[in-house]
Amino acid sequence: MENLLKLCLVLSVVQLYTAQRPTRWCVTNKEEEIKCNFLKKQMSQAVSDDPSLANKLPEDFQCVRQYDQFSCMEGIEQDNVDLIALDSGQAYFAGRQYNMMPIMAESYQDSAVTDIPSYYSVAVFRVDNPVSLQNLRQKKVCFSGIGMSAGWVHPIGRLLKDSLITVDQCNAIVKAVNSSFAGMCLPGALTSFYNPFGNNPTAVCRLCGGYNEEFCTTSDLYAGYDGSFRCVAEGSGHLTFVRHDTIDLMTDSTVNSTGLGSQYSRDNFRLLCPDRNGRTASVDDFENCNWGKISSNLIMTSAVRDPDIVEGYKTFLRTIDELFGPSGTRSSDLNIFTTLSSYPGTQKDIVRKNLMFSDMTKKLVDIGDNNYFTWVADDFNTYLSHMSQCPSNVVRWCVISLAEKLKCEDMIMAFKAKDLRPEMDCLYGGNTSNCMEMIWRGDADLMNLDAGDVYIAGRRYGLIPIAAEDYGDMTMQFKVVAAAQKTDKSTTLFNMKGKRSCQPGIGRGDGFGPILAKSTPRDQMERYRETPDGSWKRQRDIAEVGGWALFVSNHEDTACSACLPAWAQGWLGLEGEGALVRLDRRQ
Repeated sequence: MENLLKLCLVLSVVQLYTAQRPTRWCVTNKEEEIKCNFLKKQMSQAVSDDPSLANKLPEDFQCVRQYDQFSCMEGIEQDNVDLIALDSGQAYFAGRQYNMMPIMAESYQDSAVTDIPSYYSVAVFRVDNPVSLQNLRQKKVCFSGIGMSAGWVHPIGRLLKDSLITVDQCNAIVKAVNSSFAGMCLPGALTSFYNPFGNNPTAVCRLCGGYNEEFCTTSDLYAGYDGSFRCVAEGSGHLTFVRHDTIDLMTDSTVNSTGLGSQYSRDNFRLLCPDRNGRTASVDDFENCNWGKISSNLIMTSAVRDPDIVEGYKTFLRTIDELFGPSGTRSSDLNIFTTLSSYPGTQKDIVRKNLMFSDMTKKLVDIGDNNYFTWVADDFNTYLSHMSQCPSNVVRWCVISLAEKLKCEDMIMAFKAKDLRPEMDCLYGGNTSNCMEMIWRGDADLMNLDAGDVYIAGRRYGLIPIAAEDYGDMTMQFKVVAAAQKTDKSTTLFNMKGKRSCQPGIGRGDGFGPILAKSTPRDQMERYRETPDGSWKRQRDIAEVGGWALFVSNHEDTACSACLPAWAQGWLGLEGEGALVRLDRRQ
């Protein structure tokens, strides 16, 4: 009786969920949207025929079309969509970067599942255009999509491990891969997620076959395992990395009505093995000639969804599997794990495969206690580490203040979260001169300098600039201004004698050098001369110009008379900002 009450409670919660909240499936192209809407129509018909299904199927099922799979991930994170099926590699990144979690998985066998469902990654080429590990640089490669397990992570990770691809820049794996082949189609490589710095070459899209906004995205005609196989089968590329069952899907017309069986047969293709001897094999020998064993695809949702809502999603998925799976009670109306060449009520011919789910799926299974990290297994993470190769293991950044050190440490955490290399270490130098000397001695690697300090660093310590700040106009320049209190109506650049000045620092290009350059020729400031004891003396008494007397070695003079008092020591190290703060906090 107690168990019956619990069951009734669960069904009530699920029914409440379906009544109050829509279930939104994310689709990325027109063909997938057509199939999704046909599923929606069939679910409505099923509920009409059997009202008891209303407790298991969502009352409001929506097919939400997004630009690509990354837009779907973002949409799920922002609660604009709810569900999507992803390759295990893409699911891994969705979990890490978009706070998503798996709820069910595809299984590719009819028998009971005792382990994580899987398939093999294989490298396929046409028999009439042989490919070997030795001639890869002369070959064009069609990839299924960046981040996909069988089509990207495992093969590229293996090539990096075997030193068949070399990396000479940090965080530029796409650039390294592009330079290793004669041409590529790598869908998704130009998205902001995989191209945050905008340095991925557009050449990675040279072989892609999509049109307009779909070009070189995960919605490209040559995207996905079926698309990358078609890219090679049609002669656009020479090699592709796909699931082992893709060959059956694309060459056997009895498997899928959109297969290429009428034009290609399995005998037209061979497998390239990762062995050093460059062995090739028939397409049937995938168990002995593969690039890794891959965990099956996952159905993903947001990790912050209420548990009752997630349970409703699972009930929905189990129900459509029971109704529209290969052995489902309504499979004659729709097999959700098969893509038709057309759907009733539409005029569009379907050329893509694996719409919504993989076409080789037999059923959906629960993932148990697994998450996106444990699902991909150790090999995946090993290959990811190879893909994060960097010529430098660590970079030591020299900072000149405690505030800068705190910011530097925040950068360390942010870089780790994005898996950026090399690792950072923050060294406290105390001032720019000490940091310059530390770099000169080899105790530090990098620091950020003002233009005036850059000159000193090069002249005295032999340091060189390697990058510059840009402020939005690509000129890498800014203008120096003189600021005074708004209430001070009398101060100008021509009557500063007797005034107190706050400078950001000695020798700096933004607040010291330009003032000297402007003032000295006009005889507003006298030149300095060095005495035998190394101190600086003034030719005339200009002691009142506090900040400009910083060359004076005797700091009891006016060089620091306008500096911040003890109560404002927290502002020290802010340099230019500190100088402006001083104007309003004078005591």
